[in-house]
Amino acid sequence: EGSMKLLLVTWRDAVTNHSGWEKLATIAKQDAEVVRSVGWELKRTSGKQGKLTLVASVSGEDGSQDVTIPLGWIVSEKELAPK
Repeated sequence: EGSMKLLLVTWRDAVTNHSGWEKLATIAKQDAEVVRSVGWELKRTSGKQGKLTLVASVSGEDGSQDVTIPLGWIVSEKELAPK
């Protein structure tokens, strides 16, 4: 983790709740899900297609449990202080 920041990111994720036919009125009531993710900031790109990639676990040059979030979906970020 060395120079990587530990972040708590709150973001809105796309959602689908159905796997078959549903009334359009029911589908129209769906809303994006609020998600909270904690991880080490691996990469951040800017611009219209900007995104943030977090990894939950880091060991040497390896990482696992990654998530890449479009910047436009992020509601808030908070840097955490590792103990």
